[in-house]
Amino acid sequence: MTRNRISRASSRLNAPLNADGTMGSGCDVQEDAVLPDGMWFGFVSAMEDGSVTVDVACMFGEGSEQWTVHRETVGETQAWSNHVVTNDVVNRIEVPVGDDVVIYASVFDWEPVGADEALAEVDMPGAKTSMGLWIEVEAGAIVTVVEPSSPTAA
Repeated sequence: MTRNRISRASSRLNAPLNADGTMGSGCDVQEDAVLPDGMWFGFVSAMEDGSVTVDVACMFGEGSEQWTVHRETVGETQAWSNHVVTNDVVNRIEVPVGDDVVIYASVFDWEPVGADEALAEVDMPGAKTSMGLWIEVEAGAIVTVVEPSSPTAA
């Protein structure tokens, strides 16, 4: 992956770009559907046979109605983030992982690594656990995984 590609992908994660305040490709995925190409935030679990289970969640950016309501309930004394995540509907979708997937995570100082190196360092969640991650899907397969940089992101 080129720096330009990750910069383009990351730029979609900085602010609400969609009319509804969602970040990335949004969160409107049809039940039992294939995850369309795009940059999605979701809860990833259970890697098996070259695919992972993804439950797409809604991440709303700063300035959106959902973020504003959340910010008002947090108050001035509590930590708050530039986004809020909601996941009202569980809709698990199996998504293939591309052969050349690139992972960006804090444990690797945000340097790109491949799946083998990432899995050697970090345990993949099981069927009953998950982790919130940004995934980029191209041609029906995950090509990029980005760990949110904020501890409150997932």
